[in-house]
Amino acid sequence: MKNLIGLWVAILLFSHPFVGVAEEAKEMEEEVELEEVVVTATRHETPVEEVPASVTVITREQIEASSGMRVDDILRKYAGIDVRRPSGFLSHSATVSMRGMGSMPGRTLVLLDGIPLNKADTGTVNWDLLRAEDIERIEIVRGPASALYGSNAMGGVINIITRKPEDRPISAKLKGGYGSWDTWSGGAVVSGTLGRFGYYLSYDHLDSDGYNPTPPEERTPYDVKRYLEEDHLWSKFTCKPTEDSFVSLGYLHFEDKRGEGEKYRHPDGVYRSWDTNGVNLAYEFSWGKSRWLARGFYLQED
Repeated sequence: MKNLIGLWVAILLFSHPFVGVAEEAKEMEEEVELEEVVVTATRHETPVEEVPASVTVITREQIEASSGMRVDDILRKYAGIDVRRPSGFLSHSATVSMRGMGSMPGRTLVLLDGIPLNKADTGTVNWDLLRAEDIERIEIVRGPASALYGSNAMGGVINIITRKPEDRPISAKLKGGYGSWDTWSGGAVVSGTLGRFGYYLSYDHLDSDGYNPTPPEERTPYDVKRYLEEDHLWSKFTCKPTEDSFVSLGYLHFEDKRGEGEKYRHPDGVYRSWDTNGVNLAYEFSWGKSRWLARGFYLQED
């Protein structure tokens, strides 16, 4: 099955030194304060307060402050977004919808760095593909956006923007955890910039023995545990050939196996298994007085 973004002026007042320091600090705060912009709502950078739509921008700081491992875990905390995972993290993905489209999650367009993740046949999205660790910001536009993005955007648009390489030669992070039902996870993130080239590599594994969803008094020999095994890899490579051009190449690999809690024709019970691969290539450059962006992508799910 194939389917498939100063001058800093310091005035030293010798007669009032503490006042002078306070004024310098105030000027510094005003100088570094940046205006928040959103791209998704209008397809070009626009200050949030000028966007004619209901818009929410989730920053990296807010993502880090949350306890969610997946992107849908973060989205459920925001108004107007309906997130459903009936069996928790053991569920076969999640459904995310907006503007009363709960029965039609395919009417909410989901973008990863500007590339659509909605499946061509059902319009749904496999939310297990995404990890909060790899996300820089999320732009949410509530309400119809079909004029810009097509029929999938009847309920709104969620644009997920991945992290850029760290601005130093190398940065590394190890992560891991253990919990109920013999659930454990482990992974690593390596990122950095070398001259004009940058890289971001992220891998994690999640494994759980799960639980039997059938009440003990109602179980039969055909009722078994729901379980899961997941492997997730996200990589991003960047290059700045010239001062006014930028190239980005992203690669996504995800595979999982999820038990359904029923034992028919297989010793481990019925299960679902997915193998997903995606490539995203973007080239941004200046031509005359205009700024151009060209994208190409490939997404396959088996």
